[in-house]
Amino acid sequence: SLLGMRNISFTKEEMLDYAPYILLITLLFIGSLLEVLGFRKDQMKFVRWGILAYILLFVGLRFNTGSDWSIYLDNFNKVATGSVEENWEPGFLWSMELVYMLFKNYYAFQFFATFLLLYSLNDFFSKYSPYPICSLALFVFIFFTEIFMSQVRQSMALAIILLGSKYLFNKNFYKFLLVVLLACMFHISAVVALLLYLLHIQIGKFTS
Repeated sequence: SLLGMRNISFTKEEMLDYAPYILLITLLFIGSLLEVLGFRKDQMKFVRWGILAYILLFVGLRFNTGSDWSIYLDNFNKVATGSVEENWEPGFLWSMELVYMLFKNYYAFQFFATFLLLYSLNDFFSKYSPYPICSLALFVFIFFTEIFMSQVRQSMALAIILLGSKYLFNKNFYKFLLVVLLACMFHISAVVALLLYLLHIQIGKFTS
């Protein structure tokens, strides 16, 4: 009803809270549109880098977002005392300890994890997608509240899988196995990536 619509309003503070999200959606939409319309790839490269830089700052410096944020922060601050409470994978713990030793700041660790994910996504989509910005936009829209804003361990494991994806496409099983094992050092769920190799082999049989 009109009466109900009149009760819907936003304060300036609330609008400022939503502004970074609106800007992110706008950048991804405009970048994807320009890409699909056929703008030169050398020009779109700078557009893509600009979008990635914005996501890096937005996600890498986020505060109190996601159900795991406080858990990661609390345990990062316990590294010095050796009293990390979570039974996390050793690769993730070692990387957290290294960043703590160098910077003693959780935001440095969060920023590093976000950079690793974005670097791997950019590398993967630039190599294997004709529309890397569109691919990035779809990935962000699907996994924004999870991989980007909450699941740090999973994001680092995914980044390793993406960086080693060339061994998957080249059907080099042993090297891809090593990549998966390394990713499992950050999150054990990375083991399911081995199914991608089997699937790729089966698809290759049908298309050859």
